[in-house]
Amino acid sequence: GLLVNTLDAYEDYYRRRAMLWEIQCLTRARPIAGDMKTGDQFQRLAATLASFTPENVAAGFSLRGTPAKPAPRRAQRNLKDAATEPRSGLAAYRADWKAEIARMRSRIEKERTPSGKNDLAIKTGTGGLVDAEFIAQTLCLAHGWQEPNTLRALKLARERAALPRASADSLIENYRKLLRIEGILRRWSFEAEAVLPDKPAPLYRVAIRCGFTCAEGLMKALGEYRAAIRKVYHQVIK
Repeated sequence: GLLVNTLDAYEDYYRRRAMLWEIQCLTRARPIAGDMKTGDQFQRLAATLASFTPENVAAGFSLRGTPAKPAPRRAQRNLKDAATEPRSGLAAYRADWKAEIARMRSRIEKERTPSGKNDLAIKTGTGGLVDAEFIAQTLCLAHGWQEPNTLRALKLARERAALPRASADSLIENYRKLLRIEGILRRWSFEAEAVLPDKPAPLYRVAIRCGFTCAEGLMKALGEYRAAIRKVYHQVIK
C-alpha cells in the first residue's frame, strides 16, 4: 500500500468517506515535524473540515477563499482537476452531529471500561477524562477552533464564554484533579494505567500517594469530581 498520501487524497478521503470521529480528531491536528509548509496546508484543510459553525456549514465546508462547488466524481477527474478544482461537502456532517458524538462516548464507556469497574475507570468511565476530552472537541467543532490540548481548549471555552463561567471553572478544576490522580496512578504502577486497583491494599497505597488518608476518601472525592464533569458534559452534549 501507499506509504504517503497527497494532500488532495487526504481531502478526498475526509470529505467523502471519513466518519464523524475522524473529523472530530482533526480538531487536534497540528504539524510536529517535516515540511512545515505542507503541515500548514494540512492544518488549513483540517480547520475547514473540523468546523461546524453555521457559516462554514452554509459554505459547504469549502476551503477559505474558494467558492463552494460539489466535488466531481473520481471517474470524471484527471490530475489537473484534482489539483485545481475547489471542492466542498462533508459526508460525515449531519444536523444532529452532537447526538452521534454522544453515541460514540456511550460506546467507549461500555466497551472500553472493564466490566464492573466503572467507579475505578477514571478515564473511560462515567464522568472520566474522556468526558472532558469530548467536551473540548465538541466545542472546537461547534466554534471552529483548532486546539490539540484539552485543558487549553477548555480554557478557551471559558475565555470566549462558550460555557457559563461557573460550569467552565468547575470542569477545569475537576479535570485537573483527575489528571493529577491519573499521573500518580501511572507513576505508581509504571504503566499507562487509567483504572484504579480493585484490591484494598494497592488502592489504599494509591490513595495515600494522592493525599488521602484512606481509600474511601479517595473514592468519595473521585465520585464528586466525576459527577461535576458529567454535569457539564450533559450541558454541552445533549
